[in-house]
Amino acid sequence: MDFGTLKADILALIGRAPADACYRLVTADINNFLRLKSMETTVTLTEAAEITLPTDFLGGVDVYRDTNPRYALRPTSAQAINNTFQTSGIPKEYAIVDGKLLLNPSPDGAEDIKLRYFAKVGDLVADGDTNVVLNAHP
Repeated sequence: MDFGTLKADILALIGRAPADACYRLVTADINNFLRLKSMETTVTLTEAAEITLPTDFLGGVDVYRDTNPRYALRPTSAQAINNTFQTSGIPKEYAIVDGKLLLNPSPDGAEDIKLRYFAKVGDLVADGDTNVVLNAHP
């Protein structure tokens, strides 16, 4: 289903078309409160002490070093990382702070990091627009 079809269905159902602001508010509520399997995505990042998170990041599912064997990183707090920070080594833990993924110890290499996370639902603007929630739950 696309945005134009959604608007037509709502018009047919209630006899009037809600303002575009209503759709923006619903999308904002979905991004604030809803976490669905269909909202999950995975990105490959390069190890660094601080890694900028994707702009559509809502929350982490898991993080691991993409090595052989894979090595899952343990979530922790920024305070815990500050208390135990090591300047070099193989990362064992991470914290999410201010749009960044912080690794501890600070990596001494540049392995790939796989981040599986909940991504924001895209806004519906043009009639042909769609997003993962509208596709999965029309």
